[in-house]
Amino acid sequence: MNYRTGIIIFNIAIPLVILVVVTLVTANFKGGLKRTFDERSQAFKQSTLLNEEIEKVSAATETYKSDYASSWSKLFEGEVSTQVTKTLNKIMAEISSDDLQQTSFRVSDKKSRFTAGMKYPSTSLELSFRGKYSHMQLAIAEFETQLPHFQLEALRVQPPTDGSSHLDFQLNYIVWKK
Repeated sequence: MNYRTGIIIFNIAIPLVILVVVTLVTANFKGGLKRTFDERSQAFKQSTLLNEEIEKVSAATETYKSDYASSWSKLFEGEVSTQVTKTLNKIMAEISSDDLQQTSFRVSDKKSRFTAGMKYPSTSLELSFRGKYSHMQLAIAEFETQLPHFQLEALRVQPPTDGSSHLDFQLNYIVWKK
């Protein structure tokens, strides 16, 4: 009878325990693989849908892109001083000389603190005005709207030195080139 116990343990019980453990490990591994597969399939479907939407939007905006590209290219044509002069003449024609006057205008190729470490070509523009604050705000807004590739680097406002009601403004712009 002793040999029956050994046969039952080694031929039936141990293989059955090993079979159950292997089955449980395999089922757990398969469940993990299925979860990973489902997550990645869902991510792939979302990515595919987003790419299709991007293609639709790109196709719809292609005509606008070419219009904007040509208008931006026109901004970089010509000399900076000519662009500034034309734009300021338009703006100053709408504002009374009692309310705002341009006092200086200087264009230079020197690098500012902001552009010193950059490889992109740029020019510095210094403008000075004397006038009322509200009119200067309007002039700056119109100037930057018409010349969006000009980046305001510094704006200094000083009180009048002669007792008048007009403020002194000094603006420094970075003008990006092509």
